[in-house]
Amino acid sequence: MSASILIIDDQESLRHFLARAMEQQGYAVRSAGTLAEGWERVTADGA
Repeated sequence: MSASILIIDDQESLRHFLARAMEQQGYAVRSAGTLAEGWERVTADGA
C-alpha cells in the first residue's frame, strides 16, 4: 500500500502539477479546491 496525500489549493493548475509530481514519487493523490471539499474527501475515505 502506498502512502497517500491530499492536496488542497484553489488554483487548479497548481493542484494538477503537485498531484503529478507526487504520483511520480509513488503517492496515491487526492486533491480538492477548497477546505470543505478536502474535508469531504477525508471523511468519505473513513479517515
